[in-house]
Amino acid sequence: MATRYDAGGSATSFQVSRLDPRLKLKYCDQPLHVHSGSQPNPRGGRVTVQVACEGTSPWRIYVPAEIRNMVQVLSLSRPMSAGERVTEADLAPLTVNANQQTQAYLTDPAQAIGQVVARPMQAGQILTQTDLNIAQIVHRGDHVTMMAGTGGITVSAEGIAQAAAGQGQRVMVKNSRSGQLVEGIVRDAHTVVIP
Repeated sequence: MATRYDAGGSATSFQVSRLDPRLKLKYCDQPLHVHSGSQPNPRGGRVTVQVACEGTSPWRIYVPAEIRNMVQVLSLSRPMSAGERVTEADLAPLTVNANQQTQAYLTDPAQAIGQVVARPMQAGQILTQTDLNIAQIVHRGDHVTMMAGTGGITVSAEGIAQAAAGQGQRVMVKNSRSGQLVEGIVRDAHTVVIP
């Protein structure tokens, strides 16, 4: 088995399958030449490797091997219930074989901190984007300040949120004075910016 590390901290290992013990190869008096007989998948997986001796008694065999791309992902350090907000203390690094993962995993804590868990999850479970929702900071019926502006002039008005939304999400707001519905982007729990 050979292991190579890249700049991102992931490790790629090559595991050659067990050779048939009945195989009788002559001693090679030159360094062995090894190259992949098939185009490897960048995420890893099974490949066929050619091993060749070009010495005085040449021979060549094809050996099945597995490429394992080990990466560090985020997992939960404790069980969490649906709706709980993720903090830095809730995250734990976990090293996994990338080619065995079926969903896009998270690697950066910033992708998870502040979001809420979409469903109950166990400690040690790998976090994916589908496991998390943006935390709703504005709820239907909340009184918010609508802000609009151009060229350094800002106008504000009071309004009522017509739905729940998280930071950076769009939400409809009803102007408290005119009754007009406008769409804006949630900046914080009390402010919606009208583009």
